[in-house]
Amino acid sequence: YNDEIMMLYLILACYYCMNNKPTLASFWLTMGLGVKAGVILLLPGFLGSIQYNHGTIVLLKCLVLIIGF
Repeated sequence: YNDEIMMLYLILACYYCMNNKPTLASFWLTMGLGVKAGVILLLPGFLGSIQYNHGTIVLLKCLVLIIGF
């Protein structure tokens, strides 16, 4: 029953990732991770794209947000 909520959070994460707002994207990905643990399978691709597009400093900020939340 909670798949729809998880997908809403993932769609928001993709939206903010495409609009070059990686911190908001990682926040919504973390919210989706709180709903269902299957989101963890998307984490390597998400973090790889953040590092490729925004650099290592932004990647570390997003990792702190994901781990700390």
